[in-house]
Amino acid sequence: MSINDKSRKNNSSSVAGEPQKRPDIDALVADLKPTSVLNNAQLWLAVALSLPLITIILLIPRGLRPDFAVALDAGTVFWKAGLFILLAGAMILWVKSLSRPAAVASKVAWPLLMALMVLFSAVYIGQVHAVDTANTTPILITTTDMAARALGQASGAWSCFASVIVGGVVSFAVLWAFWLRKTACVFPRKLGLVSGLFCGALAAMIYSLQCTQDNVFYILFYYGGSILSMGVMGRYMGAKYMKW
Repeated sequence: MSINDKSRKNNSSSVAGEPQKRPDIDALVADLKPTSVLNNAQLWLAVALSLPLITIILLIPRGLRPDFAVALDAGTVFWKAGLFILLAGAMILWVKSLSRPAAVASKVAWPLLMALMVLFSAVYIGQVHAVDTANTTPILITTTDMAARALGQASGAWSCFASVIVGGVVSFAVLWAFWLRKTACVFPRKLGLVSGLFCGALAAMIYSLQCTQDNVFYILFYYGGSILSMGVMGRYMGAKYMKW
């Protein structure tokens, strides 16, 4: 047997006997800590805790909208809160599915988003008809007028915008403490984005019970703007602080 053959035999024996040390790999994993198994109950606990906290902060100091009984009879309370419930439902399902390494998008989220679009469209058509009961004005002109009225309320919309942001930040803090910091996500930006959108939608749902502005364009511009802002904040948090 040649010297090279003996060397190969000895090397193969050492490899089979004990694992080779890789300093480069050891350095990469030196600061890693084991992650506990995610329990879905923690996610739902975060949601359950967020609701009363947002209610205490946003709803109790001001109370329900002055015309709550009338809005309830007209169905306004249901469709307005329903928009944000559908959005929050879709986003929390994506939060759940994106929180693990084998990220699989929830199929139930898409029907919820489709229902949201259908509900918004139905409310929009109803409001256009209410403005022009005789159907004598082109729908584009009526739509432009409704949007212009919503934009004209920008000076007073800061309260709506700020309230949703404050409630959303509180909800995000709870979600972070109970769920997000424990996740093993391979798409942290996406998880942060949908988490922020969920928290914004949850805060908007609570605040909608106090707000008397029911114009669909007001909801689109100011509620939508605040929810999107929460999504941007969540995406930043995911990119910067979520790591597995």
